[in-house]
Amino acid sequence: TSEGLHHRGARRSAEGESSCRQTRAQCFRLRRPHRTRQAEFNDAKWSEIDFEHKVWTVPPERRKDRKPEPFRVPLSDQAIALLKRITPESEYIFSGSYYNNRSVARYYVSTMVQYASGGTATMHGCRSTFRDWCAREGVDTAVAEKCLMHSLKSVQAAYQRDDLLERRRPVMQAWADTIMPKK
Repeated sequence: TSEGLHHRGARRSAEGESSCRQTRAQCFRLRRPHRTRQAEFNDAKWSEIDFEHKVWTVPPERRKDRKPEPFRVPLSDQAIALLKRITPESEYIFSGSYYNNRSVARYYVSTMVQYASGGTATMHGCRSTFRDWCAREGVDTAVAEKCLMHSLKSVQAAYQRDDLLERRRPVMQAWADTIMPKK
């Protein structure tokens, strides 16, 4: 089963990060507020980040849904601050000489989630935590599903093609504020 954390647990999970390797910890911290899948996230490149507009563009080849267009992810203030603290060592955001300048192995971030949760949470479960939070906060279903890069079902999907970026932006900022409050 995919276990997640209550949003308060997701916030507390940051306490376990400091003892892990820096690259993995940065990767984990940045992934927490954006709930993307590992394949989309771990291979993120600096060229995909638009700091001015606070958007990360996931290329089509990393989309699970195989849609031909890129997927835009609104970046929270916390994500921008974290990205600005990382010193680029290669084209990949989460890389380094330890990883031969390639992106971090996918299982490293999964290990971080397990460690931070005491061994109970999974990556997919953490996405579920976000979706539960959206439901409790009254986030529109289409917006919540787009935040997770899910496709809408049935007739609605045929007509609703906008990525709802500007409607997702305040949701992702509110989520980041919930689990990573600004100091």
